[in-house]
Amino acid sequence: MRPIDRAAVFLDFDGVMNPVGVPAIDENFGLTGNPDLFVWRPILGRLLAPYPMIGIIVSSDWRRLFDDATLVRLLGPLAARFVGVEESHGPSRSEEILAEVRRRGLKG
Repeated sequence: MRPIDRAAVFLDFDGVMNPVGVPAIDENFGLTGNPDLFVWRPILGRLLAPYPMIGIIVSSDWRRLFDDATLVRLLGPLAARFVGVEESHGPSRSEEILAEVRRRGLKG
């Protein structure tokens, strides 16, 4: 786990970077060539541009399918903001994020 000395956003992919329901993974758990994947990445890039101190922690279920190097590649121009993946597991996404905040010692 890389220490985080800056603010971070917990990022999901489905419904945030990609429209909900866009086919992304094939039967072999590989990425499809769907052009709608990461279609909203430029919007997130523009939103974060004024805040270079904000890092990205991937909290998407994709963190369980792909290694860090693949996730970094998928983030494209946002790759330099990658600080890791959410490693906590819980009954809901919000509880996982709260556990990860505690685990990493992040401050509000």
